[in-house]
Amino acid sequence: MKIVANSGLGARLLDVDLARPLDGPDFDALLAGLGRHGVLHAPGQAMDAAQLAALGARLGTLEVNVANKYHAPGIPEVMILSNKRDAEGRALGLGDAGQGWHTDMSYSADIALAN
Repeated sequence: MKIVANSGLGARLLDVDLARPLDGPDFDALLAGLGRHGVLHAPGQAMDAAQLAALGARLGTLEVNVANKYHAPGIPEVMILSNKRDAEGRALGLGDAGQGWHTDMSYSADIALAN
C-alpha cells in the first residue's frame, strides 16, 4: 500500500484492495495516514456493505445512523446514500445526505474517529 499526499487536502491510498482484510502493517499504515492527513481517498475500490462494515469495525465501534432508515440489507450500520428510486418511485437511499448528515458525528457525545 502507498499513501500519496495530495497538494491540498488529504492523501490517496494506492495499491490496496480495501475489500480484503488488511494485514497488521497495512492497517497500521492506514491509521497513521489517517492521523497524518485527516482524509484518505482510496480510488477504484469495489466493496460490498459487509466488507465496508468489516473495515469500519476495525477502526472502532460502528453505529446505526440516527435516521434509522436506508440500511444495507442485514447491516444496519451501513447507510445507503442515493438519489435513485425503484420502479414504484420509492427512494433507494437517503438522497439529501448533505443537508443533515454529519460525518464527524458532531451531534454525539463522542465524535467518530473516521467516516
